[in-house]
Parts: sequence; structure tokens; C-alpha cells
Amino acid sequence: MDHHGCLFLDATWKDMLRAFWYTTQEGDRVKTTQELEALFGGLDKCLACFSVRSALDLFLSVMQFPKGSEILMTAINIPDMVYILEHHGLSIVPIDIDLGTLCPRYEDMKSLVTPRTVAILSAHIYGRWTNMDDIIKVAQEHQLFVLEDCAESFSGLSDLGHPQSDLTFFSFGAIKYATAMGGAIVKVRDPEMLQKMRTKLLTYPIFCESDYVERLFRYSVVMFLANNPLVTKVGVRFMHYFGIDYKETIVSLLRGFPGNIIKKVRHQPSTSMLRMMLHKLRQFDDKDHAQAKVNGDFVLDSLFQDILIPGCNADTMNYWLFPILVDSPAEWVKELEREKIEAYNGITQLNLVKPKFHKRSHTPDDEYTEVLPEHPSNAGSSHERKTDCTDFGCINHNNADLYPHKAKFLIDHVLYLPVHKRVPLKDLEYLCQGVLKVAQRRHSGVAKPKECLLDEFKKLAKL
Repeated sequence: MDHHGCLFLDATWKDMLRAFWYTTQEGDRVKTTQELEALFGGLDKCLACFSVRSALDLFLSVMQFPKGSEILMTAINIPDMVYILEHHGLSIVPIDIDLGTLCPRYEDMKSLVTPRTVAILSAHIYGRWTNMDDIIKVAQEHQLFVLEDCAESFSGLSDLGHPQSDLTFFSFGAIKYATAMGGAIVKVRDPEMLQKMRTKLLTYPIFCESDYVERLFRYSVVMFLANNPLVTKVGVRFMHYFGIDYKETIVSLLRGFPGNIIKKVRHQPSTSMLRMMLHKLRQFDDKDHAQAKVNGDFVLDSLFQDILIPGCNADTMNYWLFPILVDSPAEWVKELEREKIEAYNGITQLNLVKPKFHKRSHTPDDEYTEVLPEHPSNAGSSHERKTDCTDFGCINHNNADLYPHKAKFLIDHVLYLPVHKRVPLKDLEYLCQGVLKVAQRRHSGVAKPKECLLDEFKKLAKL
């Protein structure tokens, strides 16, 4: 098997050279912005931003919610999003997820709304599209803003989020599909709010072209190391020989906002970044993107019976990353390396969004329904299991245990496999065989790893 990393840049060297060339040209900034935003509905529907973080900060700067206002948030996101929300004085209330769908749990969400709640931020994790209908329903009942985070789930211009979402974010950062090596689009439902955000954005400095060039050089190194299997193989051996952590090197080169986050995100995108976003979106190939789904579905079908795979019941199965849940991710990484498979357990900044509240008691005889991951071909007949609240510390009408146990379970056990559109079928077959070989070796004489993890999942701390 060729060496494939979990990360790759969805770009060619021709794209990279084009980006460098754009930085040497003046370009028509106004025309480029208009043409770019027209792809998402026009100037009265969306706004081109420096990043999703920038768009979120811009929205909060315009809204000026009272200090202490609460925002309900999918319990898995990146720390920078949490930091920005807290910078604006918001209290974050994480909503636990369902492992089968990766959706925020509807009953939890309803119970968490208080008079201080102002918005719900729901993220489509790993590219799995979440059904937004329940979220929209709760928001409309309580007059809340709905922020739909599609940073990981862009799959073409035919699916641009729920029409009732107040804001919908799309990212074109380094490791996203259709990467422009930076940039984002935010759709805004209210034209008046959009105009206020646009006016505020125009007061920000434009991202320096020289800084974009520096970013392009860093990402070129990542492309060289990660996009070519032969180079990846040699690079891994070379770095291991000198005691260098190959994976950490790649991840560190991709970090976009070290230092003062607020200062860094308050920029307009550079003209070359805008031109690159426009180019990549115009060149987006639905058939090429569909190959990622074909590859992901193949691995899912091959591993599903033995390995616990989160998000199998998602409405739309896209594969920005391919996560599996295992008993000890660090040990699995080492064992898979012996099988010449480059798996990661720290590939992304995605992490648990922890509540900052004291735990509260619950009624032990309350029940809720947990939908466990089933194969997508069984959609509509997924296994529903009534569970006593003492197993999970669920949320009831008046007392809420706010800790997102299921999200923590995922973060504690997640491992990412190198499954994406650039991996050929023969290598995917080898990967599946290697994963099953490790699983059999680690669980010889006991239950399948999937069953063992489900048993652990059922024994989450009694509260």
C-alpha cells in the first residue's frame, strides 16, 4: 500500500501556482467580490470573509448581545470558536450529540433553552450533514438565531444549508474541500443584518498579500509532503529516523491563527484570496467530489460490522474526515503504523466544548431514546434503545446535567483513517484489511471491538 495521510490539500500544483500569480497582480477587488458572492445568491444574501471565525466575530460585533447571554452550541467544535463567543461575553451551553447521526439531541436542546438564550450554533461534523429541522423548530419557538456551521461540509453549490438558518458558514481553508488556502462565505438571511456586517467588515484592514504568500509557501510544503504517496512514504521514514513527529509537523504548518485570535480574524480577505475562492468554486467538479463519497462508502461497508463508526445515520454521508472509534487511539496509531497505515488521533482542532456550569441532579426514572450507529442502508429502521437516565445523566424538564457525555466519548476514542478521494481502491482494500487485522489482534478471544466500545458507551458515568 502507498502511504496516504488523513490530510491532503484539495488542490493541484497548478492551483498553487495560480494563487502565487494572483498575489503579483492588482486584480479588480470589487468585481471579484461581486462575482464570488453571486455564486451564493448575490450581494444581498452573503458576504465574503477572511474566515468562518471572522464571520462569527463580525456577527457578534454587530449584534452586541448582553453580557451573560447564552448560546447553545454543538458539543464538538474548535477552541477558537469557543474563544470568540466568550470574548463577546456569551455563556456557552454545549448540546450533546447522537453518535449515530452526529446531530445535536433534540430533547437536550429543548431543555437547555432559557430566557438568556439568544442563538443556537449547530455544526455539521466531519462533513456529515445534520437535519436542521428540529433545530429550526426550537429556534422559532423561542425566537433564537440559528447559526449553521458548514465549515467541514461544503459539497458544491447545490447544497448551501437550510433556508431558515439566519447565518450559514462555509470555509475554504487549507484542509477543506475546494480550498483557496483561506477565505470563507457567510450567508445571511436578514438583509439589514447583512448590510451592518458588510459595513463593519469594510472598516477592517485587508489581509496583507505578503502574509498570504507566506501562507502559500507553508501550504506548498504540506502539499509536497501529504499529496504525493511516495513523498509521504519517504518523508515519514526520514522524519522518524531523526526523531521528528511527521504528523505534528504537518499539523503545525496548517495552523492558521496562532497568537491573538481576535486581532488575526479581524481582516478582510486579500484580493488574491478572493480571486482564488472564485476560481476554485467555478472549477468545482461534482463528479470528482463524489469520488470521496464512493471511497468513504466502500470503507464504511467493509468495516461497519466490526468497527464503531460515528455518523452512520447522518442524512447525507460526506467524508471530510473518516473517523472510527477505538478503545485506545494512541495504541491503535502505533499498531496501524506497523501495518503501514498512517492513522491520526490529533489531525484536527475539533475538541469537546465543555460546559462551565455546576452539575445538577436528575430524576433517575426519566428515560430517553438513544439512536446507536446503524448502517445507512438501514435508515428508517435504526436501532432505538430506551435508556434509564442513570446511565447517561440525561436532561429532564427542570434539572439539567449539562455535561456532553456522548461528545466526550467520541473525542476520547476517535481515530482518523486516511480515506479520501485520492486513495485508490486497492489501497482502501489494504487499509480495511489492516484495520480488521489490528482489531482482531487486540480483541482476540473477546467481543468485537465495536461491541466492547458499545458496552463502555452504555456504562457512562452515573450522575
